[in-house]
Amino acid sequence: MRVGYSRGWSIAFLVLGGITIAINLLARNPLGFVPGAVCLIVGVGYLKKPYFLIESGQLVVPAVLGPLKKIYPFAPGELVARDGALYLGQKKLGLRRWLADKAAWDAAGRSLASAATFD
Repeated sequence: MRVGYSRGWSIAFLVLGGITIAINLLARNPLGFVPGAVCLIVGVGYLKKPYFLIESGQLVVPAVLGPLKKIYPFAPGELVARDGALYLGQKKLGLRRWLADKAAWDAAGRSLASAATFD
């Protein structure tokens, strides 16, 4: 199951990057392009890359930029979505609902809850 980033966050980064580049273009400040370019790259990454993937007993969290990813293996019922965050056992992972696509997050939470009952 693929859970993507919220489109609102990606659009916000794209708009912020565009505004930053436009202001620095008008001010003729070449160093100011760096933060604008970073915001644009992050915005595109948020549109293209998934926030996390749940597949065959493992949670995969890819980096927004680059090929790096974290893999968390889990047993049924061990990965839980509650209080707007993902928990692996008692450990709170750094994945929050406010950064994710809401519909996909809710579907993943329902899928995890139903998988917990089928041991």
